Amino acid sequence: MRYLKLLLLTVLLTPTARTLAQKDHARKILGCWVFQKIEYDNKAVAENAESPAPNSVTVCFEAGGTYTTTEANSNTPITGTYAVSADGKTITQQRDNPEEGTLDENAVLSFININSMVLQLEFARLYFERKNKE
Repeated sequence: MRYLKLLLLTVLLTPTARTLAQKDHARKILGCWVFQKIEYDNKAVAENAESPAPNSVTVCFEAGGTYTTTEANSNTPITGTYAVSADGKTITQQRDNPEEGTLDENAVLSFININSMVLQLEFARLYFERKNKE
């Protein structure tokens, strides 16, 4: 009987833990993040890629599911919407780009700590630090 109660408790808590993980990452991502570095999975891609300079890109995630990306040398921000998956592991961004239509991007979302975030793309990892409020 004791094992049955333990099994029942585990079955009931698993969906709750998944929901909490999604909500936790959805809360952690809110605010502004400053690009720090990119690590490519393929050396050939790294040699041919143009990487932004550290501290040159800021991405701000709002509670309503919208984001804004600004680059230091550009007056035109990139805007769009985002969603964190049910398990809290993936972020989907949909960029509004009138010239090219809507662009979708998916990344695995992880946090080194509360102030350090990593987005794992298909070909590279992007590292961000939380922007200090000024």
